[in-house]
Amino acid sequence: MPTPLSRLPRFACLLVSSLLLTACATTPSPEPPPLPTDLPEAFVAASGEQLFVAQRWWQDFQDPELDAFIRLALDDNPGLAQAIAQARIAEAQSRGDRADLFPQIGAGLNSSRQRRPGGDQGLGDSITNTHNATLDVSWEVDLWGRLSSLSAAGQADYLGATEQLRAMHQSLAADVVSGYLGVVQARAQVELSEDTVEAL
Repeated sequence: MPTPLSRLPRFACLLVSSLLLTACATTPSPEPPPLPTDLPEAFVAASGEQLFVAQRWWQDFQDPELDAFIRLALDDNPGLAQAIAQARIAEAQSRGDRADLFPQIGAGLNSSRQRRPGGDQGLGDSITNTHNATLDVSWEVDLWGRLSSLSAAGQADYLGATEQLRAMHQSLAADVVSGYLGVVQARAQVELSEDTVEAL
């Protein structure tokens, strides 16, 4: 009949095996939750290129004064400049995370010169030149998927920052166009009122 002490090595082996299997388990990438309703693939009232707003849609008004106002607003807006800086930071971070997937290579070259006096024996000074070249290659194996997950997360952050920048760009231009058209409408109403008074 086995004693409790004889079962101890068997229990230890089972414990170590379970720990190894737990360590080898990889965490799958989370799937995005499904949408509550099925969205149509395209709008009913538009199709093709009409679904996408042009990058400089305000130029369709063909108004040089409006173009100048929007250009001024886009160049001198602190919030837009901050969004541009954040997009550049996210792009640099994404490139750095993606570079970790590949081997890292470093090289160096060092040179030194040393003079040794000849001493009392009447010998001349000796000069020694030393040159050293080094080549370092390192590569982290993405065994558990950590590096690929970081690269995917960095890419998602960069795409998010880019879309946020585009949204701010379009929103700022829309605000300028809305204010400009409001001024144009007010001027037209003033002219209409003056013409009405003169007619009466």
